[in-house]
Amino acid sequence: MASYIDLSVNPEECGSLTPICEKARLLGYKLIGVNKDFLEKCNVKCYDLTFIPRVVLEEKNLGDLRKKARNLDSLVVVTVDKLSDLRRVPLVRNVNVIRINPDMAKYIDKSQARLLARSMKLLELPLPIFTSTKNNLYRFAIAIRRMHAYDIPYALVSDAKSAYELWHPRMVKGLLELLGIPEPYSLMPITSYPLRILGKSVLNIQKS
Repeated sequence: MASYIDLSVNPEECGSLTPICEKARLLGYKLIGVNKDFLEKCNVKCYDLTFIPRVVLEEKNLGDLRKKARNLDSLVVVTVDKLSDLRRVPLVRNVNVIRINPDMAKYIDKSQARLLARSMKLLELPLPIFTSTKNNLYRFAIAIRRMHAYDIPYALVSDAKSAYELWHPRMVKGLLELLGIPEPYSLMPITSYPLRILGKSVLNIQKS
């Protein structure tokens, strides 16, 4: 069985993380991303699962973003909500992941693909947002088809607040195949794509 990766779960209290870990392990996940401050506060342990500490930045000034990202020993994620940010953020060396919303789907093109390829960045798509409405699901289909066509690495994340909100890997695979992404590419957003970024990052990974 493949080892799956969910780069973002968002429990609201320490007691929620243990059930998430246990369910994730049963589903075949080996790595899950959790807010670094949350991990340090809760100090939760889970057998046979690795936590990826992540820091999410929303700084819009490129200089300030570089300063904040420079000394972080975690997975550095930057959220973008407009085209100018999608073009500029890949230029920041210490940023690993760029998190996009449904409105960004129309900006994924060949020039963006070249920029992401040069900078070795990963796009992150939160499944709860992209599948929340019919319109967002349509934009999701546009985004993943363009990323597949242009060979852009991307990760699909659950943002799970509880164990019940985790996505089964078969659900992810089935959704992508329904939207036209064939095997083996339908599993790459929760396997090899995020692993490629993690392997090239200097991370303070906490093993449980």
